[in-house]
Amino acid sequence: MWELVKEGHPDRILLALLNPTVALDFVSTATDDDFADAICALDPDYFITPFRDLHYHLNPSMETQPTFRTIRSFEERTNTFLKILRKLIADREAAARTITLRVYCHLLKSSAVCGRADLAKEIFYQSLPEDRLVPDRACYNYLMEALIWNNLYSGRERHKLRVTADRLEIRSRLDRHRNYAGHGVTTPSNPENPDSIRLQVLKIFNDLVRQQISGDEATFCHLMVAMGREGDMKGVKSVMKSVWNIDVDALNNLDEKELEPPMTYEKNSILRPSERLLFTIAHIFSSNNQVETASTLLEYISRHYTIKVPNRVWNHLLGWAYSIFSQGRPWHRKRGINIGRPSAAAVESLFIVLQGEPYNIELGIIPLHYRIRVRLAKRVLDVLLDDVRNCLKQLDEDRHALDGIYDKMRLLMSEYSLTHQNDLATEDFLNLRREYILTSLRVEAHLQLMIKDLRNIFKETYFAGGRKIGNWAWQRLPNLILEWSEFLPSLLPYYTPTGHVVLSTREHRLQAIREKNGFQTRRAGHLRNILDTFSPFKLMKASWECSSGERAISKYFKDMWGPNREDFSTDWVADEEMKGRTWRQAEPAYRSPLRPAPEWPESGWTPWPNPPHPRPRT
Repeated sequence: MWELVKEGHPDRILLALLNPTVALDFVSTATDDDFADAICALDPDYFITPFRDLHYHLNPSMETQPTFRTIRSFEERTNTFLKILRKLIADREAAARTITLRVYCHLLKSSAVCGRADLAKEIFYQSLPEDRLVPDRACYNYLMEALIWNNLYSGRERHKLRVTADRLEIRSRLDRHRNYAGHGVTTPSNPENPDSIRLQVLKIFNDLVRQQISGDEATFCHLMVAMGREGDMKGVKSVMKSVWNIDVDALNNLDEKELEPPMTYEKNSILRPSERLLFTIAHIFSSNNQVETASTLLEYISRHYTIKVPNRVWNHLLGWAYSIFSQGRPWHRKRGINIGRPSAAAVESLFIVLQGEPYNIELGIIPLHYRIRVRLAKRVLDVLLDDVRNCLKQLDEDRHALDGIYDKMRLLMSEYSLTHQNDLATEDFLNLRREYILTSLRVEAHLQLMIKDLRNIFKETYFAGGRKIGNWAWQRLPNLILEWSEFLPSLLPYYTPTGHVVLSTREHRLQAIREKNGFQTRRAGHLRNILDTFSPFKLMKASWECSSGERAISKYFKDMWGPNREDFSTDWVADEEMKGRTWRQAEPAYRSPLRPAPEWPESGWTPWPNPPHPRPRT
């Protein structure tokens, strides 16, 4: 076990700590430094963050169906990971060994990355005082991060962060709907709300100041996010002015030559801006309906501090730009939800800027997905189809890459000795398993986005360039049905000038899937569900059973989800994973599926009551 800790491979250390035959007595006998090294090797940035970023684009319906492509929900993954950490720490305490500040700080970091404020507050306000430990700046920062992102990575709340009057009113209530349970705010109707995220974070910041601890970039980013959650943009701008000398209002209204330059910080300064500040700026201003200001600040800060804006930040900004642009219907305007809505031309210009100098960004499936939705709203078919075909080309490349990794995994798993030695998974196997799971989930996310985009195109009644519905329904749409056969729904309804048509496309779609080897998605889903586990004994059993060949993998998967699945509860970790899976399958859907949609059963579909009226051309 000491050699594994020195080796530093996160997966091997996690599996070893959960396997008594490998880590016998290590938790109770290791020195404080060795135990802290082992715990800190279980980095949530390795085990959680990559999956969290993928879940942002994964449809929550895939967490429950279809069976062969079911994915672990973010809550399942984080709950098991945090229980593993807490169990190891509890075993350490049971052996009458002290828990150091470094271990508690790591647990606070894990709580923050997972968006679990309840655990972070328990550690900070109970465990640390009981052990007479004084929190440092990192502990304060992780506590603030856990509070401002509490439950906001979950399927229920990750797309409900826009700040509008009606949503602030919902979040100001003490009996909030669980889709808004992550944090509360103060409003004129409830100015003393004890759940106010802004007041909570300000109190923590004041405690940090009283301890004579200086804040760093992360501290002020968390403070700004807390203010932005309640729409306090004056507070956000005040922090930017005092810490980095960036005057947001002046930047919007004056020529840049008339402004004071931003504060200069050395590269090793704790206040020098990094990717964290760029993401914070994109998130705060966009969620507060100021996409144009966010874009201006990103360009300004990146240029003055010589920071490259990561694709993740641009994708976040583009996602908000599309989301706010889509709020343009009459009932949106009536409720005031269209506040800060950019025009379609403004969103298009943002894409043009990113593809030009100095960024020269090649648009992937995620940003192209947003542009497809914007162009679909504008009803411009030809450029829309160019983006769709570009996405499908990239999707084919992703699936081809997944096929290659699948073949490597099958070859490695053909012999048990290649996957496990001395009751512990080998490094090569774990590295390939991680790459395979992440690639498979990325393909699932991209595939689902494209299915949604293509099926939305079929719901339209006309496109610009043809005054009559017949130009679309009789000429263009049938050709697209042939081109996109693999992505069709089981029922494809659409209107023509003379009536209503419903095509039963199930057999046609299956034939197209066979021709394009689309069934590899099923094989990939089987193997991903088998290997995606924190349990060392479940992984050992899976590797042994699946070494016989592809039929063995299919049989093992069916048994794992069959009526005798209790037989796969090899240890307490596997039990926790099974409880999480049962809970997720029994939980009510996050929203009702829209008709017609992939989640809606064929038997529940009925035609629209009246033909949709084409919108006036603009």
